[in-house]
Amino acid sequence: MDYNVWYVDPPWEFDNQNTGGSLTSGASQKYPTMQTDDIITLMKKFQYHKDSVMFMWATNAMLPDAMRIISELGFTYKGKVTWRKTNFLGMGYWYRNVTEDCLFAIKGNVRAFHSQLPNYFEAPNTKHSEKPDEMRVIIEDGISRMSVIKKIEVFARKESTSWKAWGNQI
Repeated sequence: MDYNVWYVDPPWEFDNQNTGGSLTSGASQKYPTMQTDDIITLMKKFQYHKDSVMFMWATNAMLPDAMRIISELGFTYKGKVTWRKTNFLGMGYWYRNVTEDCLFAIKGNVRAFHSQLPNYFEAPNTKHSEKPDEMRVIIEDGISRMSVIKKIEVFARKESTSWKAWGNQI
């Protein structure tokens, strides 16, 4: 099936495999991670509708990699939605990162959403890498004007009633 709405949360592999005081807080300690080249190879195996939109989570450190994935899959970057984690001090080498971006990109003929929602929201951080439901509300608002909607969540961590879910954690 060729989906036209993609919600992607890649299992980014960071250079710092073990972080924090206990050296057990890195993503690779929670679930299998993947290098960017492997994410691209896997994502190229999916069938994309000729007119598609992609929403992809990217930590601050992985923004260049996310942009590379978008480009190599034939999408054009259009913007981002920023999540500020309200109950989280953040981790990071340069600054304590308390934000994460969900980039959005299009392929083919996708009309602008003309959404009245802002591209920023605040929500608490929950389980490691779990994303807030507020982002789904923003996505659903944007895609509501599309004529055909076939949605898939790639690297899903939990089931959703209105999305096809694909990933090794469900």
